[in-house]
Amino acid sequence: MTRTSTAITGLHHVGLVVRDIAEARRAYARLGFVVPPATFPALPPSPGAAPQAFGAGNTHAEFRGTFLELATVVDAEAGIADEDVQLHVINAPDEVLALLTETIDATTARLRASLEQREGLHILAFRTPDADAAAQHLDRAGVAHGAVQRLQRPIETDDGPRNEPIGYFELDEHRTPEGRLAVAEDAPAEILAVQRVPEHPNTAFGLTGVHLGVPDDELTAYAHRYGAYLGVHPRQEGQTVVFDLAGSRVTLVPASAVPEALPGASDVPGGVGFLACAVRVRDRGAAAAHLEANAVPFRSRGDALVVAPRDALGAALILEP
Repeated sequence: MTRTSTAITGLHHVGLVVRDIAEARRAYARLGFVVPPATFPALPPSPGAAPQAFGAGNTHAEFRGTFLELATVVDAEAGIADEDVQLHVINAPDEVLALLTETIDATTARLRASLEQREGLHILAFRTPDADAAAQHLDRAGVAHGAVQRLQRPIETDDGPRNEPIGYFELDEHRTPEGRLAVAEDAPAEILAVQRVPEHPNTAFGLTGVHLGVPDDELTAYAHRYGAYLGVHPRQEGQTVVFDLAGSRVTLVPASAVPEALPGASDVPGGVGFLACAVRVRDRGAAAAHLEANAVPFRSRGDALVVAPRDALGAALILEP
C-alpha cells in the first residue's frame, strides 16, 4: 500500500437506510447483532403538547471505535412503528432551533431520496484523527466538502455514558451518486479504551470493509475520486480496485464483475451503489451457528460467510474471521 496522506485512516461507520426501524432491528438481531432502540429528535408540535419525533432517527450496532448504523425517516402521518424508540427532545433558543431544524430537514430529505431508490446501504463515513487536518488535505486535493462541525456522540463506558465532541463533515455531496459520504473523528483514545461494547451473538467486533458497485466505464474515474479522498494508491484484485486502510478497505466492483466478486449481491439502480459491508467476527463457527439457528441463509466465500441482500436489508453482509 502506498499512502500520499494519513489524514484519513480507515472506516468510521456505514449506514443502512431502512423503511421500518422496528423490523430492521429484528432483522439485524437475527443476523447476530445487539441493536438498541433507535433515537429520534423530537419537538412539541405546539406549546404544551407532548414532544413528537420528526426528521430522521437511527440506532447502532456498536463495535470499539466503529459501528454499523440503521437509519430511517419519520413518516409525518404514520409516525414511528417501533414502540421502543427513544426521543431526544431539542431544547434550544429560537435562533439555534431554526438552524438545527434546517440541518435535520436537509439530512432527512437526502435519506428520504435514498430510500425512494431502494432500502440499503447509503451511508459511508471515513475515520480521521483530526477533522480539521482532513479537511485541509481535501482542500489541497481539490475535493469539495462541507464545513467541519462539532457534534456530541454518546459513548457508553464502564463509568456510564459520555458525550464526546466529534469533528464531522460531509464529503463532496453533489458528486456522490453512491450515497452520503462523510469524514468523522475518532473518539479520544482514552475513551475508546473504556468504551463498553456489547457482546454480539455472532461475535462481530469491527467494521472491516465496504464494496461499492460502479459502471465498468466509470471505474477509473471512481478510483481517481476515492484515491483523492483517501490519500491511498489502490491495488488491483481481479477485476476490482481495492483501497487498503488501517484494518479496513474500500473495494470498487465494476458491474460486470459483481456476480464473481460478490455472488448473490443485488444490482443497484444505474449500476452505482454500495453492494456490501464486511465485519470481523471472532468465531466463524459461532457466527454460522447463530445464522443457522435463526434460519438465515448464507453462503461461504473462502473463510467468510455471506448473507444475501434480501436477508440483510438491501446490502450483502460479509462476516470475516
